[in-house]
Amino acid sequence: MLRPFKDVDVDIPVELRGTTDAAVTVKVPVLLSLKRDTGAGAVTIRTAVEVLRNDKPVTGVVQLAAYERATFVVRLKGLSTAGTYSAQIVTGTATGAEVKTAVSVKVRSSTAIAAGLILLGVVLSGILKYLVGAYRDSLRTRSRLGLLTLRLRQVRDSLGDLDEQHRRVVDSVADQLEELRIRQTADDRPTAAQLDECGRKIPGVRAYVLCDRRIPPAADQALRNKLVEVKEWLDTPVDASDIKSRREGAEIALTDLAKAANALASPLARQITETRATADRELAAAEQAGEAEKIAGFTTAQQKLDDALRLVVSDQVAARKHLDDALAICRQHGGLAGPMAQVDQPAPPVEDDVVVDVSDPLRGLGTESRRADLVVTALVAVVAVLLGLQLLYVNYLAWGSSLDKITAFLWGLGLHPVGGVVFSGLDGLRERISSGQPQQ
Repeated sequence: MLRPFKDVDVDIPVELRGTTDAAVTVKVPVLLSLKRDTGAGAVTIRTAVEVLRNDKPVTGVVQLAAYERATFVVRLKGLSTAGTYSAQIVTGTATGAEVKTAVSVKVRSSTAIAAGLILLGVVLSGILKYLVGAYRDSLRTRSRLGLLTLRLRQVRDSLGDLDEQHRRVVDSVADQLEELRIRQTADDRPTAAQLDECGRKIPGVRAYVLCDRRIPPAADQALRNKLVEVKEWLDTPVDASDIKSRREGAEIALTDLAKAANALASPLARQITETRATADRELAAAEQAGEAEKIAGFTTAQQKLDDALRLVVSDQVAARKHLDDALAICRQHGGLAGPMAQVDQPAPPVEDDVVVDVSDPLRGLGTESRRADLVVTALVAVVAVLLGLQLLYVNYLAWGSSLDKITAFLWGLGLHPVGGVVFSGLDGLRERISSGQPQQ
């Protein structure tokens, strides 16, 4: 076996034995016509040859006693290339005919070279996969930023005319997306968490604007504080250290706000609002006419209607009672014509319910686990080296030609992508099972 960067000496044992009762003189074995098989033919090799007996060089002829057994070693010195070598060894007595014996020697490169070439192929394959994956992630990130920008524009269009405060909130999220796009252009690719955060903020913008529109300024201060909390989350940069805690608090606040906003958009709340507007008009008319009794009555009705509007979020039974009391007062003073309005079977709502869903359907697009990929590459490297040595090296005693080395390198280069597909398939199956999604 050839050691890396060193030549090798090959010993060919030759045994001679006397077959007569008398001593005999024999010629020292001679090596003729050493050739190496190149696959395309045999080429003659020039190398130093030394014949040893009892570890001492011998030349010419030697004396053998009757029936003596002598072992010679024909040493080929300084072989530097792996392959199959063939030659003829000539022996015989000093006076008799010569005997030519064909011999074949197989020399192969060291295990370290074979394993190194396979490992080099695996490493190069891993590097190529990493570079391709990074470029693919860059394209996906750019595509995702474009999709998020489009979704934000669609949300803005669906909200109609925005006041100054709501416009600033939408522009704040748009500026954050633009900042991530600029970082992408400057080869400072945004992280998956930052992209996910922007994806959550877009539906959060819609929920915030709808809730802020439906919750009146005179509403319970706790609700107004929740609106402020949501706005602060939307305005916070996605790379802020406390963005996660702000988002978690905003999600809880949005849930409460949506419940309140939907209640304030209910038929009962609309009837309270309409009755309040009627009471305001009647009070203004009574004040102009100077009717003290009506002024007191409609003022009381206003207070009950305000209480009803606050209670409609938490206790609709109590809110309905306050509404009934206000309606009775208004009827008493001639503020409402006709029978008392019924709220049990109101007209269908004209506004859609506020739905709180700050999940991002594009979450995870353009990102991969580099740590998992590194583990897979290491596992495949071990398998590739062991299996490659078994298939390509162990049973091939003349391994080491240029074609052999190229084959080993390509083995390592080609096995890794195959292994990557296998491991990706298992990972994908595991994710589908854990998420409960049907596999197509």
